Amino acid sequence: MFRASGINTLKSIQLKNKKIIRPLINFTRCEIDEYLKKNNIIHYEDYTNRENIYKRNIIRNKLVPVFRELHNNYQKSFAHVFNFFEEENKFLNKLSLLKLNKILFYKTDNIYCIKYNEYKKTNILIQKIILKIILSQLKLLHILNQKLIYNLTGNRNRYLYNKKNFICIGRKNYIWFINKSFILLYKFNNFIKKIPDKIKINNNILKIKYSLSSNYKNFFTFNFNKELLPLKVRSLKQEDSIYLNNDKNKLIIKILKELKIPEVLYNSVIIIESKQNKIIGFIFYNIFRISKEFFIDKNSKNKVIITIE
Repeated sequence: MFRASGINTLKSIQLKNKKIIRPLINFTRCEIDEYLKKNNIIHYEDYTNRENIYKRNIIRNKLVPVFRELHNNYQKSFAHVFNFFEEENKFLNKLSLLKLNKILFYKTDNIYCIKYNEYKKTNILIQKIILKIILSQLKLLHILNQKLIYNLTGNRNRYLYNKKNFICIGRKNYIWFINKSFILLYKFNNFIKKIPDKIKINNNILKIKYSLSSNYKNFFTFNFNKELLPLKVRSLKQEDSIYLNNDKNKLIIKILKELKIPEVLYNSVIIIESKQNKIIGFIFYNIFRISKEFFIDKNSKNKVIITIE
């Protein structure tokens, strides 16, 4: 309360939290002392508990006696209040998670992107909880501060928040949250000489194999022949382009901009190129495009699928 904390901090301490179990949490100090006395159990108390050198000791030694004087059963009353906070916190988290799923545009283990206009329509409390959920998923909850909250709850359409391993980028109707620890920050150039095969790119494993699946629209699957080997797996270049359905050669960077992908992530785009220096397509996590020349059709005999894990 003294720290002006939110409801998440005011909720009661849980009996069980992952691997931590607190078996005595529902017993008062008086009940524990009575049990020890009744069973002749010797215990030792830290003498500093009686010294008002810490805030918790001041509360225990000065405020608690006042609470007891005002209401002898204050502990149970407080327990009920904190349990109410716990119930409300669970409800708000559930509501916020449902809202997050509705406004979510794109996500991986290291990247989240949400629709800003839809985010702004929600209650400011829900906005803050959504922000906490995202940062928690990205393992960056310690980054949360008032400046970041102000940026995201204000009326800004374009901003950049960059700190340590975290970057938050606002572009028009989208906000990107990125854990920079896991994105590619350097150029790469590898070869696939056989199928099946796999190669390591930064913290990811790229796997390639023959495919019998007809579900080629949801995965990077292309029409293959052995003359394409060795395949080159490399970083994106400014001049890279592919042919789309309209038979027009289009710059991949332009496609990425249309997909609202920030420039800081362009080094994470993987280009798949044939031995003849023809770009088969590109992969950006679960987003991909394949050049029309390598589309799968009914006459395709050999289909190859590429996945990233």
